[in-house]
Order: sequence, then C-alpha cells, then structure tokens
Amino acid sequence: MNNYFETAMKFIEVENPNIYTTTGLSRLLLDCRMASSIKNADSFKHQSARDRRIRMMLAGIEPENINLEMLSRVMSDPSGWAIDADTDVQEGAKFYEGMSKIFNADKMVEMTLYHSIRDNIQELQKLKNISCIQEREIEIRGQKLEYQDREDQLTMLDSDYIILESNVSPIVSYYLQVTSGYNIFRTWDNDNETPVTINEVKLITSTAKYAWVYPESIEWEGDVGHYVHKDDPDKITLSTYFEWDGACEERGVYFVAYHPDRSRF
Repeated sequence: MNNYFETAMKFIEVENPNIYTTTGLSRLLLDCRMASSIKNADSFKHQSARDRRIRMMLAGIEPENINLEMLSRVMSDPSGWAIDADTDVQEGAKFYEGMSKIFNADKMVEMTLYHSIRDNIQELQKLKNISCIQEREIEIRGQKLEYQDREDQLTMLDSDYIILESNVSPIVSYYLQVTSGYNIFRTWDNDNETPVTINEVKLITSTAKYAWVYPESIEWEGDVGHYVHKDDPDKITLSTYFEWDGACEERGVYFVAYHPDRSRF
C-alpha cells in the first residue's frame, strides 16, 4: 500500500462509509473486476471504481498516461520484461504470457491492475483485522442451512480458519439429510466412483478443514444441456478439503449423491 492507494480509498469511503467491512471490500473488488466490461452504471456500488485513474491509484500506481503506456508495453511481452528478474517474478510473467494469448493488451492491463488492487486490499484487511467470512444460506429439497463461508478474493485471517473448520460438521450433517434416498458415491481424479455409506462419509470428513455443498440439475435439448432448478436435484455434491496451503482444492475429497431415477442421466 502507498499514498495513491490511501488517497483512492478516501474517495471510496465517501461513496461507502461501510467500506472497511468484509462486504464493503468484497464489493469493491467485484466493482473493479467488472469495470472494464460492464457499462451499466446501476451495476456498481462504487461508481468511482469505473474510473481507470481510481483503479490505478488502488493498484498503487500514479494515474498518469505514461504509466499506463508502460504497463501496456510490459503486458505485450511479460516474459521479455522479466528475463533478468527473480525466479518468482519470472513465474508470474509466465502466467501473464499465457493470458496474453487469450486477451488483448487492454484486458491484460486491467487484469494486472486488478491483481495489484486485490493484493493491496488484502494487505489492508490484515492491517485492519477484517475477516473474509460472510453469512450464507442454502436451500436444497426444502431444507435450509445457514452457515459461514469465505469471500474467495479476500485473504483469510487466523481466526477465519477456525470458523470454517467449525462449519464442516454441520455442513456434512446437512448434506446427509438432503441426500436421503439418493445414492452416494465418492469420486476420484480418474472419474471413477465408489459407493459409500453414511458412516463412511462421516469418517472420511471427520478431519476436514473446509466443506461446501451444491446441487446440480440439467435439462437436455438434444445434445445441449441447460442448468435448471429442480426441487429434487439430479445430483448433490459435497466437497471437502484437508489442507490450507494454497493448493486446497488439489487435496479435496468429493462425494456425489445421485437422484435414484437413473433415467435423468
């Protein structure tokens, strides 16, 4: 963070006095992410985020055209500019190099700005001890669950890990309730599936640190499928994770409960 970031946040605070909250920071990041592609002003909580000069300041960059031009040049050849840099910088350059094959230069600039904004917001979180946890509610088969989940663009405080781990047991219990009458399988990386019992699900997930549930239903028109809502979903997935090392999803254990009417699949 620097003076440009702090100045930009003062503009933002005028628009939203509640900016220094989980909801406020999360919404600001969403507005910054939408700014280059969404033109409808009503879609934005923070109108100032639509101004690229403000986004540059949030990224810690002096809002001058020459800096924007330099950033555009760097994004046109990320690996070339990082050739003599440290290893971690070169790794980051490879990411942007790959993205440059998909997005044009302007989109690449916006992506870089957003990543810097997110890094600064996360540092602000730590400084002000702002959690990334939000209240959530889900309803499947007429049964509701209120739980706490993370805003994935915000960083996690030490206390957030404890909160999410405490949510695992009620989420697993909820999953087993709403999948009553369904056929539950554990899924594997090679797409194989193994039937499991309720007790096996409880045992496997007993040491999980994070869990979430989501339903999924598809209506088919020929070979084209469309996601739809069904009171009794086609399948209900439980995802559980056991590590918090930045590669959480690579160490997950997943369960899928299928509707007993196999003609749906």
